[in-house]
Amino acid sequence: MPISCRVFNLNILHTPNYLYKKTDILQGKLVAIIGSGQSAGEVFQDLLPHTGRGDY
Repeated sequence: MPISCRVFNLNILHTPNYLYKKTDILQGKLVAIIGSGQSAGEVFQDLLPHTGRGDY
């Protein structure tokens, strides 16, 4: 993880840890998915039904 990201008090994780932290992630209000690869797309698709929005 870049040092520039460590200065913020954020919960940052890499996709291999996503399923272990999914329950915690769903408790939060905001999620940012950074990436454009397969794993980022899969995390986005997995979280989308939990948004309560159907306009995507």
